[in-house]
Amino acid sequence: MYVFFSLLELLFLTQLFQKQKHQGYNTPEHRAMAKLLQCTNLTELNIEHNFNFPAGILRPFNDNTFPYLHYIRANGCGLSTEDLEAIAKGCPNLQRLIIFGNNKIRNAGVVALGHSQSKLEIINLEQLHKLSDPALLALAECPSLRNLFLGRMKATEKGLSAFARGRSSSSLRRLVISL
Repeated sequence: MYVFFSLLELLFLTQLFQKQKHQGYNTPEHRAMAKLLQCTNLTELNIEHNFNFPAGILRPFNDNTFPYLHYIRANGCGLSTEDLEAIAKGCPNLQRLIIFGNNKIRNAGVVALGHSQSKLEIINLEQLHKLSDPALLALAECPSLRNLFLGRMKATEKGLSAFARGRSSSSLRRLVISL
């Protein structure tokens, strides 16, 4: 199989590679993902159970916008908070995000996703045990959120109460909390 790039695309990939090399993202996985994520017409991305992905694998989302990407399934593949922040920045129309079992994700990643312009309808955050009240407060601001899956987390009564009063409470139809 041959892959052809225009001169402009090669220049962009070279700049992206140099930038990642400078920032310490010079693994074969990072380079391959950077090339794949040049396909800005993607509508779905499924990278679940790719256990060898290093943290930061989705950094290319920071450099591109994926207006058609509505669904990401990335459970159990070692995503980090940095990856989730990149998804929030590069995928403005994301509706479904399945990322359970990525234990490197902390509150800051979920906070980046949760905002009043978010189009998220379904999010699965099961087995993300490092989440707490800030993540709940951010999810409370998602106006389109219909299905939310949570696992054991460090939530307090204050965080749960704020979530119950948030913007998402009017659209939420399904809440699953597993222990």
